[in-house]
This record gives sequence, structure tokens and C-alpha cells, in this order.
Amino acid sequence: MRRFFENFLHLLLTGIIVGLLLGQVGRIEVIFSSIHLYIFEPLIVLHLFICLGMWGTYPIINFSKKFPYVILFFVYCFVTYLLRWQLYNTLENAIGILYFIRIISLFLFCVYFKKAIEILPLHHFLLKWGLRIFIILILIMSFGQYFLYQDLRNLYYQGWDPHLNRMFGLYFDPPLLGAILGLSLLHLLYHLKDYKYRYVTYCITLLLVVGSLLTFSRGGYVALMTVILIYFFKSKMLRIGLVSIGICLFIYFGMTVQHNNESINLLRISTIQSRLEDYQEGIRVWNTSQIIGIGYNRIGAEKHIQGDTTTTLTNNARASFHSSFIIILVTTGIMGLVWCCLLLYRISKTTKFVSIIIMYVSVYSLFDNIMLHSMVILYVFMIVLSEQKRIILDSHNIDV
Repeated sequence: MRRFFENFLHLLLTGIIVGLLLGQVGRIEVIFSSIHLYIFEPLIVLHLFICLGMWGTYPIINFSKKFPYVILFFVYCFVTYLLRWQLYNTLENAIGILYFIRIISLFLFCVYFKKAIEILPLHHFLLKWGLRIFIILILIMSFGQYFLYQDLRNLYYQGWDPHLNRMFGLYFDPPLLGAILGLSLLHLLYHLKDYKYRYVTYCITLLLVVGSLLTFSRGGYVALMTVILIYFFKSKMLRIGLVSIGICLFIYFGMTVQHNNESINLLRISTIQSRLEDYQEGIRVWNTSQIIGIGYNRIGAEKHIQGDTTTTLTNNARASFHSSFIIILVTTGIMGLVWCCLLLYRISKTTKFVSIIIMYVSVYSLFDNIMLHSMVILYVFMIVLSEQKRIILDSHNIDV
């Protein structure tokens, strides 16, 4: 029976990676379209329950002893959510708790998934190769979209932004795709010497750079440049970092010289103005509960209460803010934001690779809601956990 569950875990992992690859195509609307889930999320929950049955509560207890501040942060978020329970109706509270359950489920999945790849060599093997195939397929589909389907305006009626001449893949959102491509790029660059087929890896790396540029996401550009400059500065190779950025800018201007499109203009001010208005609105909502916040995630309900007629329970785009840090500030208050920043700093000290990933996601999240997106959280967990030591694999003579 144990062998059956182990094989089922391998099948679930494959399904999770496929679900992540499908992006918004695998999105399912629930509760009158006021919240949605992705096709990989039920698979994550099932994976979690099987791991709970196999290893009990030992992994989470062990994690709590090593990182108690992470557990306490989630407890704090739940308490602040309960403190304002009476101010909202049943549906608004239900939507808020479902968002919170999503974050908790992803966190618990990470804890037990780490245990699974330590115990099950094949699970680690599937993760390694699954991520490599994922990167190749996402490049194929994203470049296919860019050349064959550049106009997303026909989906504007479904709430998607009318992106034109930008790469958005199956995610229908350039910043989200840019985050996935950027994380993949950092993953490959950091472990470039570990791959056997160097020239193939170089080609894939170049395609990831071009793909990241074609999203025309300025937040992604700033995040990548920040990581490159700091990494090469610490490595005493700042000149190489500056040259790398110069090459990227040269490629960018080469791609945009024939286009007269505002959406791919890096100097456009319309989106900057909308970002500033969004930040101002976030501060206005935060002022209703500055210390402990309004509870995660009741932003849509609070906006509607304060008279925002464009925000309804069925409008997901308006039930949020562009910056992940603004969302954290509004929902958990100034105490939650400070705690979150300290938490990110503490986690970044675990390994050098983790510090690079945390830096990239944090800078990107200043401009777009990247840090709290379930796809980004899942992908970060996967690329970080894929870096587990190879001792177990070597002992079973499995080549990765």
C-alpha cells in the first residue's frame, strides 16, 4: 500500500507541474466568480493529505522548531483576521478565509514536499526533470503566443488587460509571465556549470532573456537589473554585470524600433500614474486599521464599503493592489509589514541562491503583486527545493 501512495505522489507532482504550465487556462471560478482556484491547487491539497498520512505531523513540528517566526506570522495573520470578523458579512469573511487557506496550503505543501524529495529519490528526480521540461515548454508556448496571438484585447470583456505586442503566454499577464521567466533565468544562471549540455543551456538562457524583455514589464527589468548588479558587485565582477545589462537594453531597443505602441514604451507615464493612484488608494484603505490591518484578504470588501463603485465581490482585479507590500500593509497593518520584511530577510540568509530569489521577488513585488501570487509561490518553492543535496540520489545511482 505504501508503494501505491508513493507512486500516486509522483503522479500528483507531474500533474502539479502541468497545472502550473497551463497558467490561466487552468483557472476555475468558484463562489459566483468572486474567487478562483487553479487546477494545480486541488492536486497540492491531495499531495499534502497523502504526505500527512505517511509522515504525520513530524515535518511541520520539526519546521516549527527551526523557524518558529514563520509559524507565528501565520498565527498573527489569522488573529488579525478574526479581530474584524464582525465588520463584514458571511460571504466577505468566507472569501477572505479562502485566500488565507490558499497561502497556508502552499506553505504546508512546501514543508511536506521537502520531506518527500528527501525520502523519495524518484520524487526529486521528477522535480529536476519536470522543471527542465517546464522551462522548455513555457518558452515554446510563450514565443508561439508572441508571434501568433499578440493582441489580448478580445478578452477585455472577461477582465483581462488589453495587452498588445507583448509576451504573456498562457498567463495572460506580462508581469506574471515575466516573474516565471525571470526565476527560470536566475535558476539556470546560478547552476549553469552543473548542466552537461552547455550550448543547449546557453541557448535556453538567451531565450529566457529575450522572453523576459518581450514582456515589457518594467518591474521585471528593475528586479533583474538589481539582482545582476548586486550579485556581480559582490562577486567583484561589476563590469560583467554592466555589460550584461547593456546587451539586454540593446536587444530591447532592437525589438521595439519598428513598433509605435504605447504598451511597450518604457517611458510611458499612464501606468505610472495608475500605480501612484493605486498606492494612494492602498494608503487610504490602510488608514482604517493602521496597526493590525483589515485582515487577509478583505481588500475587495473594504473598497466596496468605502464607496468604490468599480469594486464588487465578483471583480478580482479591483479586489487587490498592484504591490504585494501594499497588500500586506493593508491586510496585516504596519506590524504585519515589518514582520514580513524581517521574515524575508531571515529566510534570505539560509543559502546564497535563496537570497537571490528573495531579492528578485521582493523588488518585483514593489511594482506588481508577484510575491502573493500562488503560481509564483509554488514555482519559487519548486526551484528552491530542487536544490536539495544530491546525496540521496547518488546513493541510488540516479543521474540528474
